[in-house]
Formats: sequence, C-alpha cells, structure tokens
Amino acid sequence: MQEKPPTQEISAVEEDVAAKIHTNHDKIVNGEIPLSEKLLTEIRDDLSRLECYPLYREYTAGNVPTLAVLDVSTERAVHAIDATLAGDRAKGTPENDLAEETKVRNLIAGRSISIKRNVAEYIRTVLRFHTLKRLAAGGGRDMQEQFVKTDEARVRAHNNLIKSLQIMTSTIQSAATMNLLPEHKILKWVAGMNAHDLNKNPNTVVVFSDKVMQDRDFIKDWAIAADFDLQLQEMLATQKR
Repeated sequence: MQEKPPTQEISAVEEDVAAKIHTNHDKIVNGEIPLSEKLLTEIRDDLSRLECYPLYREYTAGNVPTLAVLDVSTERAVHAIDATLAGDRAKGTPENDLAEETKVRNLIAGRSISIKRNVAEYIRTVLRFHTLKRLAAGGGRDMQEQFVKTDEARVRAHNNLIKSLQIMTSTIQSAATMNLLPEHKILKWVAGMNAHDLNKNPNTVVVFSDKVMQDRDFIKDWAIAADFDLQLQEMLATQKR
C-alpha cells in the first residue's frame, strides 16, 4: 500500500488568523463594515504573528512567484503558442498535425485559474478545521470523524495544489521543447531569485522549479501567503470605491 503523504499541520495561530481575515473580508467587501485604519492595523499585526510571516513578506515583496506572476506567465505562454500555431496553420499544416500542440496550449491556458481555485480550496479546509475546533470546544459532541474527514480533505487539497503547479511547469516546459515558445525563456524559480524582477522581461515565463514543488511545507506556506494577500488586497480595494 502506498504511504499517504504526511499532513503539514497548520498552526492554531494560522487557523485563527485565517478565520479572522476571511470574516472581516466578507463583511468589508459586502459593505457591512468599513476598513478602518484601526482594523487594518489589527489585520497587519495578526499577519505578523504567523509562522509563515517571513514567506508572506517575501510574497508581498515579489521575491516569490505570486498568483499575479503566474497569471502573466500563462498569458505570455498562451499568446506565444497561439502565434506559433497561427503561423503553422498559415503554412497549410493540417489541424490533426497540431493536435498535441493544441492540447499543451489548452492545458496552459486555464492553469493559473486552476491554481487559484486550488489555493482557495486548501484555505477552505483550514477554515473548516477552525470551525470544528470551535464546535468541539463546547463539549458534548464527538467531532472525531469530522476532524478525520477534514484532515483527509486538506491532504487532497494540498496534493491538488502541488499537482496543478507541477502541470504548469511541465506543460510550459513541453511547449518550449516543442519549439512553441521560440522567443521566450523559461525560468524555474528557486529561493534566492526575485520573481518580480524576472517577470519584468516580457520574454520570460516564470514557473516553480521541481525542487520547490517537492517541499510540501513551502507550498503550504505559499498558499497561505497567497490567500491572505488576496484577501487584504480586496479589502484595500474597497477604500477606492
């Protein structure tokens, strides 16, 4: 029997902060409460308590590939592939002969959206854990089965996120091997690179390296950082309305 991947535990502080940020996000975005300076300070103080705060800072500084960077990378790859395929079709290449290339193009096209969904699903399992702990604290209910199911869901969500990131890297690499990205350079990010600076060059496509994606703890922390940054940016956007 294949051994189940180890569960990367989320700390109680991270669960609490996730619940607080999402609750405030929903109230602020729905217009129930304003994003006051006091609340914004509280949120930022909460973020500073996270075990993954160092990575969160790296994420917001652009040193780590962000969801926005992955968006740009997939867009660049798709536009370049579309141009290459258009040229092949103009030369009379039959559509059947471009089937594999088209398949790779389509896998890349929706990848950043899939990654965002995977991040959101992973965070939902974190929020579910927080809710279960709150209910269990009241006593009188056996929550063990629900905890087990939620933990299994968290492992699946974690695996799905890693798989989605791997598909992005592998399909973009395949596109380069098939000469569908003749003008672009594929940059596999590792710690120490500045993703934001790399992304400034319109002929670069930034993806995660295989080494990074093998680090389950890093991907866990990256998902938390990506979600919290997205929540905060959407809250800040309400101030501009």
